[in-house]
Amino acid sequence: MVWSNNEMTDMHLMYGLAHGNAVRARLLYAETFPNRRLPERKMFQRIDERLRNMGSFKKQTANCGRPIRTRNIRLEEQVLNSVTQNPGTSTREIARAQGVGHMMVWKILREQLYPYHVQKVQGLSESDYPPREAFYEIPLNIIHRMWFMHDGAPPHFSREARRYLDERFPGRWIGRAGPIAWPARSPDLNPLDYYLWGHLKSIVYKTSIDNVEIFRQRVEDGCREIRAIPGIFEKVTIYDETC
Repeated sequence: MVWSNNEMTDMHLMYGLAHGNAVRARLLYAETFPNRRLPERKMFQRIDERLRNMGSFKKQTANCGRPIRTRNIRLEEQVLNSVTQNPGTSTREIARAQGVGHMMVWKILREQLYPYHVQKVQGLSESDYPPREAFYEIPLNIIHRMWFMHDGAPPHFSREARRYLDERFPGRWIGRAGPIAWPARSPDLNPLDYYLWGHLKSIVYKTSIDNVEIFRQRVEDGCREIRAIPGIFEKVTIYDETC
């Protein structure tokens, strides 16, 4: 079955919202796009693997060059040994040595708890620590005042999800069965719902997208374009007040 770039992009978005759970991603896709064809759950996993390993939605085509290695335990051990022997090496250097894509190397290191490699940096003096500790407190203070608005997707209504929100945002999250219940069928009360997501999507998908890097750049450019609209925040405020 042939899928368009738009369809595959939305599949990958649902896969991300489902935190890598293909079954939940398929349910979210069906709820969000009820008039579309429904892909099998393995399609969500394939798309994620293609983007990570090849940086494109397109399938890997046969070529006459160096054969592409598949991921296995031996490859993972070789990648980890490379980092152990040379902590300053890069993912691209390891990828060239092993004959794989650098995204596959990055994924192996990330999953094996090697999100970064050791680099020499300047030392810290005793007087450096108090300002650093004070600086660390700033985001913590912001988080303690932050409110979380939960979406209404049925898969996100689990007891585990609500327990996590109660612990992470005690008394400060809005949603179904939360401290503050969100009125059902009320997208007009949420500027993100009634304006931003739809308008941003029309900008991002104005032309076809071939890979995730272009997609990310389109999202960033689209947000900047919306932010630059004269009086956009004032208009949203006025609309909210009229509602």
